[in-house]
Amino acid sequence: MGKYDLALEAYNKAIEVDPSHPYAYNNKAEILRKLEKYELALEAYNKAIEIDPNYSDAYFNKSKLFDELGNYEVALEAYDRALTYRHDDDLDYSDIYII
Repeated sequence: MGKYDLALEAYNKAIEVDPSHPYAYNNKAEILRKLEKYELALEAYNKAIEIDPNYSDAYFNKSKLFDELGNYEVALEAYDRALTYRHDDDLDYSDIYII
């Protein structure tokens, strides 16, 4: 079992324990995105956002997914939502130039 599989298993267990934890869904989605399981990743990002509609990291990571898929318009929309909910320097603003 690889490191991503182990991490995915850990996040699935965390979600079982606390299904209202948006960070677990976001981190699960990041692993799924890296494994190129894009539909499952999108479901997990959306679940994180459903739990916490102001969760900027989920929007930011969702924008990276759409960027990888070449859907730049949706990527920009998600990135804009991330900026709406986060006004500090934690977001990498250079990513918008890449999109």
